Amino acid sequence: MKSQWGFSKFISKKVMSEPSNGYLLDDTSVFGAEVFIVEKEAAAIECLSLRNFDIPYTRDWIIPNFSKLEDIWESEEFYAGGEKWTVQLYPKGNGKGAGSHVGIFLQYHGSGKMQASYTICIKNQLSDQHVKRTTIDRLFPTNNWGWPLFMELATINDPKKGFVVCDTCLVHIEISSLKDVVQ
Repeated sequence: MKSQWGFSKFISKKVMSEPSNGYLLDDTSVFGAEVFIVEKEAAAIECLSLRNFDIPYTRDWIIPNFSKLEDIWESEEFYAGGEKWTVQLYPKGNGKGAGSHVGIFLQYHGSGKMQASYTICIKNQLSDQHVKRTTIDRLFPTNNWGWPLFMELATINDPKKGFVVCDTCLVHIEISSLKDVVQ
């Protein structure tokens, strides 16, 4: 005989994903339950996974001394969906964007195959006219993924445009819909 149980409003995703609440550590949470068995039957084990979550992981970086950056700026490693990632920004371009465009890439440092959707944004500090690019259901880890022609160098370096203010650039990322890919 199959039985169902559960709580439809156990805890909200918003409360669960807020780091200051302490429910998640590196995208992992532990739940416990007390079960009283009246009849002698085999024990049941239930598993709750937030691996395929629809609340995006978000992160912001303040990049000071933007004009002094050389070939590449790389973020520190961060965890989203229990996996390691970095963001790479090429302030003077790279590949087909060398000398003409800023390039931005998301790099996956995990061991398995991962499918993810993500958005990377260079924020406008004077208005809400941010430059944003989104990729849906990209397969990792074959390479880092992103845009070698993310934004023209003339635009990002123009002080009137608002993308670099006081020699500081703001980068924002969202990663969502993480899914393990079975090989």
